[in-house]
Amino acid sequence: MNDIENKHNVDCWLKSVSKLDLKLKSDINPAIQLLNGAPPVIFGPVITETQNEAIAYWLELCQQLVNFYQNNGDYELAFRYKQFCYSKLQALAIAPQQDAAIKRWCIKKLEIMVINMLEFCQQQSTVVWQNESQQLIDAHVHFMQSMNHQNLSLGSVFVAPQ
Repeated sequence: MNDIENKHNVDCWLKSVSKLDLKLKSDINPAIQLLNGAPPVIFGPVITETQNEAIAYWLELCQQLVNFYQNNGDYELAFRYKQFCYSKLQALAIAPQQDAAIKRWCIKKLEIMVINMLEFCQQQSTVVWQNESQQLIDAHVHFMQSMNHQNLSLGSVFVAPQ
């Protein structure tokens, strides 16, 4: 796809997302379809204001679905959407030729999200959720190690021995 087609796809997607009202149960299935059918260019190296806007809308849509399912007592599905959002941000953070500012933004957002997911797990009463909590910690530490311990503002925390 060329740049014009990508922009058109993102613009159409944004227009559709902006029309949703997730307070209406009838908008849930279209929201799920839009979330899953987001144009792939949104998650490539972010270089345009439209892509930035689309990522913000995508994240908000994901959070609204989390809230919808959590409020309706479907904690498993709410948590899956949290994980889905987290994984998409991970992919955005490691995209080849990713802008450094976007990478830092993603890492910061991931830190907030993992804390949110841990709190969610801790609020659940079964051992399964407690185990999920530990797996989240392990996976996040592994991810951050793969990012060479990047700090949000300072770059790499550790200096390789000379």
